[in-house]
Amino acid sequence: MVLGVALPEQTVESQPDLTLLEERVTRLWMLIKERKKADALEYVDPPSRNAFVNRREARILSFTVEDIEVGADPTQVQVTVRTEIRSNISSSSVTVPIQERWVYNQGAWLVQIHEPDARDLFRRSRTKSPVVEPSQSVQD
Repeated sequence: MVLGVALPEQTVESQPDLTLLEERVTRLWMLIKERKKADALEYVDPPSRNAFVNRREARILSFTVEDIEVGADPTQVQVTVRTEIRSNISSSSVTVPIQERWVYNQGAWLVQIHEPDARDLFRRSRTKSPVVEPSQSVQD
């Protein structure tokens, strides 16, 4: 009790272990790299499992857990994983940052997979491309 105000009791549920989170993120991405999706399902939030199974991943060459951002609710975090993938267009690899939302539920960290809505596929980008005027007019 501080200044006559009772402080909430700290529990394991309210203060999840971020070291455990990083271990789980690493294990999930190792399984994705090894193309073991069925084994990786234990790291995926149950409502997201269909989206995870149906998602197609590029060939992962390597990955690094780059950032863990904890917001106001410590049971919901944003994780950035930097992946190196094999490019289908050239022989070189491409580095791609991937952001994931992880939630702490019943003592375990689970990733939530966003399933794109059909409207997202057809929605125009909010950024506007500059209009490029032709330098010469086209003549018949």
